[in-house]
Amino acid sequence: MRKLIYYFAIILLLPLTGCPGFKDSFVSEELGNGYVFYEEGGFPIICRDIPNRKCIPAVVKDYDYDKNYIIALQKEYKFKRYEIEEYSIEQQYKIIDKKGKLKYWIIDKVNDSIYGPYSKDEFILKRNVLGVPKELKLE
Repeated sequence: MRKLIYYFAIILLLPLTGCPGFKDSFVSEELGNGYVFYEEGGFPIICRDIPNRKCIPAVVKDYDYDKNYIIALQKEYKFKRYEIEEYSIEQQYKIIDKKGKLKYWIIDKVNDSIYGPYSKDEFILKRNVLGVPKELKLE
């Protein structure tokens, strides 16, 4: 009987404590015109919050925005099958940090267009063509 009460208490309390883990909190920030920065489970993205949404895929390392544009820095890495199956989310995130390639993106919120992924030089060129303000900066 005592074990039954113990197990019943665990079952009742488990939803209150959540599941501990790497970056297990959910973070979001509205960026305007339906675009939202999401960070859930350690893999941050920027997406339109509508059906058939356009996205800057994980892992978004930095971004800045104003009323017309969003610029973003992404660390891109294509996992091998065994890395997905064998490594935890925390280990996968470390692999991305270590092996990922930097890619740059521009979102024109007025025209609902996403440009990228770009190398740094391509990004600077496209940024100048679009007239993205210099006040928007990436680390």
